[in-house]
Amino acid sequence: MQEQQKHILFIASWYPGRNAPALGNFIQQHAHAAALKNKVSVIYASADKNRVEGTNEIEQTHSGNLSEFRIYYGKINSTIPLLSKLKKREVYRESIKKGIEIAMQKNGKADLLHLHVIWPAAVALLPLLETLNLPLVITEHWSGYLPEDGAYKGLIQKNISKRITEKAKIITVVSQKMAEAMKKHGLGESFTILPNCVNTEIFKYQKRKEETKGVKLLHVSMLVDREKNISGLLRMMKSIESKSNITLEIIGEGPERNNFEEIATSLGLLNKSIFFRGFGNPETIASAMQNADALIMFSHFEGMPVTIIEAQCCGLPVLATRVGYIPQMVNDHQGILVEAGNEIELKNAVLKFCEIKSSFNHQQISKIANDIYSIEAVGNELNRIYSSVVG
Repeated sequence: MQEQQKHILFIASWYPGRNAPALGNFIQQHAHAAALKNKVSVIYASADKNRVEGTNEIEQTHSGNLSEFRIYYGKINSTIPLLSKLKKREVYRESIKKGIEIAMQKNGKADLLHLHVIWPAAVALLPLLETLNLPLVITEHWSGYLPEDGAYKGLIQKNISKRITEKAKIITVVSQKMAEAMKKHGLGESFTILPNCVNTEIFKYQKRKEETKGVKLLHVSMLVDREKNISGLLRMMKSIESKSNITLEIIGEGPERNNFEEIATSLGLLNKSIFFRGFGNPETIASAMQNADALIMFSHFEGMPVTIIEAQCCGLPVLATRVGYIPQMVNDHQGILVEAGNEIELKNAVLKFCEIKSSFNHQQISKIANDIYSIEAVGNELNRIYSSVVG
């Protein structure tokens, strides 16, 4: 007998929208995965600097089992910091509440709440839990709990985070390290690992028409140096400057990009061996991966990087640091790992890769990734979690 569909309310702290089209794209992929066997309504609220304070706009998109409700509200312009913070919080809460109401009017009574990233959405969701009276699942992606990051601070955030995790039936995380970090902060007891997923119709292996003579490295991120250590990656490229057949292509956009271009210019490498391509949509990124030799990431800390999953689904070997869940994602047949911050070790890894790049089986890398990270595989796991909670 076919299992009855459940209606899942996805409450997302991060989600792609008009202000940040790449923000939380991995949460959107989880929504697609969950919608394979359930009805899913995503609620996401964000300030819009182009809207007048006190106004809002509700944008709806519907495709099959997936409905997305994005609530854009006018940016608060108070000059008094405390008043501004309180007004922002209240408008945000009302926006999430409104989104939930519209989602249930459109798609019927919900069976389960699924909170994606505790902060800031917990601020809006916590006061509604008693009224909604629905079981709660939390999925956490934020690296702030990790000691290497240390961004989890503040009495209000800690209080709200603790209270809402106490209400959760299950908390899913991308790595055991994150589960342990959250436990140390007193956030939850019951954890399970849930992989990120990607669209394998876009990110897929394609055989090259001809092999390149040099080595083309690719980096994809939002270019945040504190996390991704782009500056260290650029310095490493300077140390192998004499190897003229090694190039680095960087896809991504962010406020620090100009600074990185200045560094590359000062190193004499901009548009010679280092190329900044700006923002890329999924199709652009997939094409770049299908034509690169290796993905390279020199991160100080990570969770389960979607970029690595995308690269592996394209059959691309990975050069990365041993942080977060990466050691479980990349073995010797899938790439080379180095210690975070060790630029000499990264240089040696790149030079070693140049010698052994032909030994990697790109089709096998792609097949293994597809079996773990496809929307279908993660959708089955999400449905198992939902069924165990709703029962």
